[in-house]
Amino acid sequence: LCHDLEHPGVTNLSLAKSNPHLSSLYKESSLERHHSIRAFSLMVHRDVDLLSGMDAPARYRFRDMVNKLILATDMSRHAEYLSRLQKLSTSGPTHDEPLGGDRLLQMEILIKCADTSNLVRPMPVAKKWAVKIGDEFFAQGDQERCMGWAVTPHFDRTKQSLVKLQTGFIDHVMLPFYGAIVPVCPDLGPAIRQLESNRSHWAALTDTQVYGPVGRAPPCNLNATGFHPAGPAPQGFHAISRNRQSLPSPLDHDAGPLSSSSSELDFEPLKARARRPGPSHGASLDRGASV
Repeated sequence: LCHDLEHPGVTNLSLAKSNPHLSSLYKESSLERHHSIRAFSLMVHRDVDLLSGMDAPARYRFRDMVNKLILATDMSRHAEYLSRLQKLSTSGPTHDEPLGGDRLLQMEILIKCADTSNLVRPMPVAKKWAVKIGDEFFAQGDQERCMGWAVTPHFDRTKQSLVKLQTGFIDHVMLPFYGAIVPVCPDLGPAIRQLESNRSHWAALTDTQVYGPVGRAPPCNLNATGFHPAGPAPQGFHAISRNRQSLPSPLDHDAGPLSSSSSELDFEPLKARARRPGPSHGASLDRGASV
């Protein structure tokens, strides 16, 4: 519920170009810092008051821990975590608990695993997730091209194969990551075996087989009022600014009740989004033929 709150469907680098105000507020890891502060904006609102049972020191500790966990999902820090895991795996067991008994590191690694868990799910599910994520990546590439910016590598639908996107990410990011995790967290062994099995399945597929008769989501178009999809697409570059107008401020303890007249403050849409299995904002998870 917290780690991708108000995610606009673009990367930090694209956000820095399209929303310099937000980037100047958070300096680095803009999206992750935004997710964190907006989550706590809701937690401390008087209609929620999720932390009412904690005293002030406990609230500060809780906020610090949650903030660190959300920041751990920033893929620009992936090499840092991989290096720490590799050092632990080569030094041998130094503690009865995984990862040397470092509870924060344990939680950071687990949330990173959860954040990329689509890749270690059974192949029929992993393939549907791949289509959803590919739609989101390629929509960002469309938007960047419309703005006249350089298209983010691997986000260009005219050049990038979805299958190669998956196999490349597994080979260069996920297999080394799980290869470093399993020696220090043996219980995650089934995950790497599923990842290796999925990698073999991806190698035998083509994009046409993955997308089936539905095909890829069509590209996004740009007009004078902003991005309007010719087909399913993410919310766009300005979603965060749009949502900030409705969500309460972190300091707004005296704000009025969370009115159901505003969709951003109505908890039903938030609950529905939590239940929704896909990361992008338009395409159905059923896209992608069963192979």
